[in-house]
Amino acid sequence: MPLQGGRHELRFNDGSTNRCDLLAGADSAWSRVRPLATCATPSYAGVSFIEMDVPDAGRTQPEISELVGHSSMYALAENKGNLPQCSADGRIRVYIAFRCDEGWLPPSSAIPFHQPAQAREATRSYFRDWGSPTAGRDPAAADLHAYHRLQHGCPHRGSTPPRLVYSARLP
Repeated sequence: MPLQGGRHELRFNDGSTNRCDLLAGADSAWSRVRPLATCATPSYAGVSFIEMDVPDAGRTQPEISELVGHSSMYALAENKGNLPQCSADGRIRVYIAFRCDEGWLPPSSAIPFHQPAQAREATRSYFRDWGSPTAGRDPAAADLHAYHRLQHGCPHRGSTPPRLVYSARLP
C-alpha cells in the first residue's frame, strides 16, 4: 500500500506488515505491483515460446543433457530458436522461440497442444532445416507436455532505464 513520501507498507497474509523506502516488483509485466512503478501497459513483444520438459535428461535424453550440461544453451536462426536450460533436479526445460504475430500460436499454428505427441511432431517440423535430429537440433525431443507462452513487456520510453523485464503469461 503506498504511503506518503514514496514509502510503502507491505501487508502479508499472516497479518504482519513491513514498511520500506523502495518497493521493487520484479515478478512480471503482469505484476500487481507494476502499476505502482509505471503507467506503461504491457504489450506483445513479437516473440512466442513453446515450452517443453525433458525429465531426468541424463538418462532419457543423454545427447541433450551432454550438450546443455549444468547450464543453458542458445541456438538462434531465422526468427526461431532453441533455448534449453538445465534445472537442479536434472530436468531440462526447452524453450522453443518463434518471432511471429500474436495470433500465430494456437489455434492458427497447426500445433495441436491438446494432443502432446502430435504437438511435438508439429513443432519438430519447423526445425527440419536445422540438420540431423540430435540434441541441439531437435527441440521437440522432450516430454509430451507442451505449453505456449506469448512474451509481453512494457515499452521503454526515453532515456530512463526500463523498470520491468519481459515475462510470459500462461493462456
